[in-house]
Amino acid sequence: MTNPPGQLRIDDPSLQRMPGQAQSTLNQLIGETKTGLMGIRPFLHISPETTICRTIELMYDADASGVLIVQANQVLGIVTERDILQRATEQYERISQQPVADIMTPCPTSLKFSDSVQTAIKQIAQFRHIPVVDQRNQPLGILTPYRAFEFVDALLTEVAES
Repeated sequence: MTNPPGQLRIDDPSLQRMPGQAQSTLNQLIGETKTGLMGIRPFLHISPETTICRTIELMYDADASGVLIVQANQVLGIVTERDILQRATEQYERISQQPVADIMTPCPTSLKFSDSVQTAIKQIAQFRHIPVVDQRNQPLGILTPYRAFEFVDALLTEVAES
């Protein structure tokens, strides 16, 4: 089945057993359900001046895989475990006291709470951690691949059982 331009469709071969109406319902749910309902993770946030060493400590204590860099209630950037590992393994002693702003991803792609699940899934395919913001661009949480797949799995189960 070919997707219309800009449309994400769930056409996994394992869903071929799903009746056409159920698959249509699933595609409709994905297109209309809002990102904010996907179970965005509560977020850890720090200022751009926080040292990398302190960032690592905070992420470890919070069991967080990513942290938003926030100033004046606006997302300036995001730092993930991958950002830290890529830089820290080579240069830890030199960079551990640098501000986290030196390694953050500035102006990360974000999702609005009201964006569709379809939009969120397209973004999660490109970025592993996506800030979710409200209409004033103030951070509400972080969407991770795990949360996205968990949500889609629940949708599939609900549709299959209906």
